[in-house]
Amino acid sequence: MQASTLEHPGDDWAPFNNQATFETVELLYVKAEASGGNIDGLMDIWKQTGQAPFANHQDLYDSIDSITVGDLAWQSFNVQYNHDVTVLLPCRTACVMSRTERTWLLKRGEERWVRHTGLAEG
Repeated sequence: MQASTLEHPGDDWAPFNNQATFETVELLYVKAEASGGNIDGLMDIWKQTGQAPFANHQDLYDSIDSITVGDLAWQSFNVQYNHDVTVLLPCRTACVMSRTERTWLLKRGEERWVRHTGLAEG
C-alpha cells in the first residue's frame, strides 16, 4: 500500500460504517502505522464513551482485509534472513534478523504494493 493516503470513491464506505471510521483506519494503519497494542489502547479509551469503531486491532485488521475493490487481491508470505549472522553482528541485531516476518502484497494487474506487517505468527 502506498504510504500517502487511501483513495475513496463515492459515498459507499463499506466495509466501514461511515467516513469517520474510514478516516480512523487511514490515520492508524496508513499514516501513523500504529502498533496493535496502541490501537487496542485507543479502542479501550473509546469503549468508555460507547463509540469505539472497532473492538480491537484484530477487528480493524479484519475490516481492512475484507475490502474488495475491483481486481485487487491480497497475498501474504513470510520472509526470513537465512545466513548465520550471530558471528558478525551483536546479539540484538542478530536476533532481529533471525525473526520470520509477515509481508503482505496487494496486486492489481501488473502493479504491486508491499506492506510489511511484522512478526509472522507461528
